[in-house]
Amino acid sequence: MIKHYEVQTKFTYGWENVWRDENGNLEYFKTKEQAMKALKENVDDWNNDPNTTEIYSYDDYQVVYTDKNNNKFLVFKTLQERNKQIMRDDLMVQQQVDNAWQHMVGVICLNQTGRKKVKKVLPNFFKKFPRPDILLESDRDTIASMIKTLGMHNVKAQRIWRMSEDYLRWDGEDATQLHGIGKYGSDSYRIFYKHEIPDNVEDKELKRYIREEL
Repeated sequence: MIKHYEVQTKFTYGWENVWRDENGNLEYFKTKEQAMKALKENVDDWNNDPNTTEIYSYDDYQVVYTDKNNNKFLVFKTLQERNKQIMRDDLMVQQQVDNAWQHMVGVICLNQTGRKKVKKVLPNFFKKFPRPDILLESDRDTIASMIKTLGMHNVKAQRIWRMSEDYLRWDGEDATQLHGIGKYGSDSYRIFYKHEIPDNVEDKELKRYIREEL
C-alpha cells in the first residue's frame, strides 16, 4: 500500500472518498497540503458557480491519511471539530478521539489518572501529535512535558512511545499486543472499534456505555 491522502465526503451512511480525477479514477494526493488545497478550491468553485443550487460546506469533507500498512488517520475534519480545544465532560475520552492510535494514547493517559485531567491535556497533545509516525519524530522528554500534569509522566511517555512503535507494525486485532495496553484498553478497543462486547468488562464507565449505548 502506497502512503497517500484523500478527501472524504460525508454521507448519511458515513464518510467515503468519491472524488475522481479526469480519467475517472479515485483521486489521491501525495501531501496533506495538496489534499487541503483541492478541498478548498473545489468547495469554493462549487459555491461560486451560478448554476449551483445549494451551498457547499467545508464541514461535509475531511482529509484522511493512509500509511503504508493501511492504517487511516484523520488530519482534517470539520472546521468546528478542528477548532475544538476541550473535550466534553459528558462523553468518554474514547468517544472524542480521531483514530485507534489516539484511543490507545488516551488509555495510557487514563491509567491512575482522573478523566477530567486527561481531557484537559489530550486536545493539545493530539494537535501536536495527530499520528504515531509524527510522535516518533519527537522525543520522550517532549512527550513527558506535555502530559506532566497527569502524574507518572515519564513512565507514561515511555509507554506511549513504545506503544506507538508497536502500533505501526500492529495488525489491528489483539490490542494487548501493544505495549502498555491491558484488559481495559483491549475491552475499550473491542467496544469502540470492533463493535464487540467483551466478556467480564470491569470498568464502570465501559459498563455504562454498553448498557446505555449498545
